[in-house]
Amino acid sequence: MNQSVGPAQNTIKGVISIEGIHSLYDKSMECLLCKQKSTTKKVRSRFVKVAKYDTDFHPIYADSTVNALYYNIFVCPHCGFSYSEDFSRYFPPTTMETIMEKVISQWVPHHFSKERTIKDAINTYKLASYCGALKKEKHIILAGICLRIAWLYRIRWMLPGYFFVFRKLMKNT
Repeated sequence: MNQSVGPAQNTIKGVISIEGIHSLYDKSMECLLCKQKSTTKKVRSRFVKVAKYDTDFHPIYADSTVNALYYNIFVCPHCGFSYSEDFSRYFPPTTMETIMEKVISQWVPHHFSKERTIKDAINTYKLASYCGALKKEKHIILAGICLRIAWLYRIRWMLPGYFFVFRKLMKNT
């Protein structure tokens, strides 16, 4: 007798698939700054299951291979402007010029539109923090980005190779 316990689930390079549906999908976006269209990866909501929250509200996901935090930031591959869905569409006077001078003119094209590593995620959040500060985004939005950067560093330090280095550093202090 063939009994099915649940949906068929496969893991390929950190991307989960349930019955042929991948955990990541391409989302079309329009850059708030340069108005160019591009795509970015997002996690399907059916794959995001929070098992618990840390005391600082960091979500611990039931499946560690799917981390929605990695994909909250959009990075425009054309100009480098980085932002979250929480950013305002409004640019205060002179902020566009400042961002063009400090971000766009320095931008070396990167594509964060594929599956992200923890290092990629940290870099996207740092860039969004910088862009948000230049744009004079609300403090609560910038604080949320900084909190998520801290969560990502904590995840990074808890990875097997990093935890050994952390313990060694703590013994030396």
